[in-house]
Amino acid sequence: MLAQALTMSAQPDYEGDPMYIYAILPNSAFSLGATWLGWALAAFFVLGGVVNWIGTPSARADYARWGYPRWFHYVTALCELTAAALLVSPFTQIWGAALAALVMAAACTTVIKHKELGHLPAPAIVLVLCLICMLGNLI
Repeated sequence: MLAQALTMSAQPDYEGDPMYIYAILPNSAFSLGATWLGWALAAFFVLGGVVNWIGTPSARADYARWGYPRWFHYVTALCELTAAALLVSPFTQIWGAALAALVMAAACTTVIKHKELGHLPAPAIVLVLCLICMLGNLI
């Protein structure tokens, strides 16, 4: 009897409260959305990390044109792969999103600095998605 009373009192009584759905929906919806977004971003950064690690001729030419050292594509690849690994777990997703946002902010800065604005939309969009993922993990 005591256990039943404790169980019942531990659960909030929302019966008849028309605002109940708003109390539970945003948290679960944002959390679920952040999880899915984190996984999508992780897939994106795995792909980007592999491409940067391999160092395709076009990627190497881009890094050389931007004045980065020959080995810098490995640094970018490690950052991207680390971000991807962190984005997969809900416990580390916010840190992965933060690292991914830094990588994308650096990419945006690079293309703006070198006036290659045609390359700007992709990293800018991914940067915004990283920030949304971070926000979803904070809510």
